[in-house]
Amino acid sequence: MAPKFVIVLKHSHTSRVSICKHYAEEAGLMGKKRVVLQYRPGGYCSSVVLDFRSKNMRLNKKGFRLDFAQGWRDFRVATGMRYYRAYSFEFIPSKGLIEVMEV
Repeated sequence: MAPKFVIVLKHSHTSRVSICKHYAEEAGLMGKKRVVLQYRPGGYCSSVVLDFRSKNMRLNKKGFRLDFAQGWRDFRVATGMRYYRAYSFEFIPSKGLIEVMEV
């Protein structure tokens, strides 16, 4: 099964979304600078910057923070993603991208 996580889109996700460490490791995102997100349905694709926070910055409880950052806001707006709806982020190894869809 491909790595996947689900969020309920909130206003705190306007310009970035945090990715859990387990998902980042399984999807091979550690050390990467960018990732391609593809929205389903429709197939809209966009490259998004991955922002890894260093130890001296605000981190989550486990001392790790990796975010979809620059490009996330444009992707969210272009695809019409709506607040308070649930979205899944599934890594598709054969395509080398993360497929995003409402659940």
